[in-house]
Amino acid sequence: MKNEVTVRMNSQKVNEAVSVFSAIMTILMQPFEWLRGYYSACLNKNINMRQTFHLLHVQIAFVFAVFPVACPLLLRFVFIAWFVATLVSTNLSSE
Repeated sequence: MKNEVTVRMNSQKVNEAVSVFSAIMTILMQPFEWLRGYYSACLNKNINMRQTFHLLHVQIAFVFAVFPVACPLLLRFVFIAWFVATLVSTNLSSE
């Protein structure tokens, strides 16, 4: 009898933890959902969350490759290589 009560309480706590985690993930993913909607509107086609993260990755790499003014030349080449690599990987993943 005692074991049954313990198992029920443990499963109830697990279910509560899962629902709390799910609610937190929904809140944290909301800005990315908005970004996905924006990208879909700009591209005139529906894109999934993976494609959204690829496009975001390309944008971040572009900012690091172009905007740092006082940056050593070697580091700038690393950022440019990163940008090209993300651009190619995004292009390959969209096919």
